Amino acid sequence: MKFFHLSDLHIGLKLLGRDLMEDQVHILNQIAELARREQPDAILIAGDIYDKPVPSAEAVAAFDGFIASLAGAVPDAELMLVSGNHDAGSRALPELREALCACGYAITDERVVQDAGRNYVIIQAEPGKADYSQKQTVVGPVLLERMPPELLPYAQFRLRVAKKALSGAEASGDAAQIAPLAQEIEIWQEVLACLQR
Repeated sequence: MKFFHLSDLHIGLKLLGRDLMEDQVHILNQIAELARREQPDAILIAGDIYDKPVPSAEAVAAFDGFIASLAGAVPDAELMLVSGNHDAGSRALPELREALCACGYAITDERVVQDAGRNYVIIQAEPGKADYSQKQTVVGPVLLERMPPELLPYAQFRLRVAKKALSGAEASGDAAQIAPLAQEIEIWQEVLACLQR
């Protein structure tokens, strides 16, 4: 069995005022080409996928393009994603789930792992069609179905992060983020109500 392991992509990173997006896209394209040549059975992408908890549209587009390239290069490979501390923000994991779905992957397993006071989500996906609701995209289709006990502290954390992000969006006048964040808050409140019964 052949694996590819990637980590700390930090897509969207600006280093000393220099935008690295062009370089990052170039490297992601090289990885997709290497995957095409080597045909790994599985690809593990360990966090930090994005550099910021709320990734820019450009960073999301770069990762979406990378996942689409991988799907074309190795259509039978299993894909595993592990969130990192930079991916813990309100929109990072829903964006990852949407990208997987759009590129022909179905999420087959999800787990919340807690380590040193941090919550990490492990997502496993296989080639296949999936159509997730907004609630499934935010929480995770497998997590929502199973409602494991470790989802409770994670849901509490995600609710706090979403509220903080909404407060920041309102303060900065970022109208494009306000409605999605408000909807995410409602979803997490509903999940918490179910978990606390």
